[in-house]
Amino acid sequence: MVCPLISLLPHNLLTPPSNQEDLHLISEMGISPDVSVLGRKPSFKAGVLAVIATLRMKRWSESWAGERKVHAQLVKTLEGMRRRQGQGVVARSSAGGARQMLSFGR
Repeated sequence: MVCPLISLLPHNLLTPPSNQEDLHLISEMGISPDVSVLGRKPSFKAGVLAVIATLRMKRWSESWAGERKVHAQLVKTLEGMRRRQGQGVVARSSAGGARQMLSFGR
């Protein structure tokens, strides 16, 4: 059932205002939008810089993956050395050349 008072209201109160109507009301209040920001579009230079940045990130990720592989191999080698030396690593101190056993909390 439709309320009879709704039919007495003007049509523009029943529909939401459009974006242009909102901008017009805001400009009537004395606030004008910055048209320099609204009119900008991406430049060719910005597109080229985005492509260059993407290529650099791809190259860096590939070199980082290679460094991770080298790091994994070094860790594996170090663990093998620890197992062979009995869970410790022989270290040489700077004072007198004496040797001592260092444990790594295992």
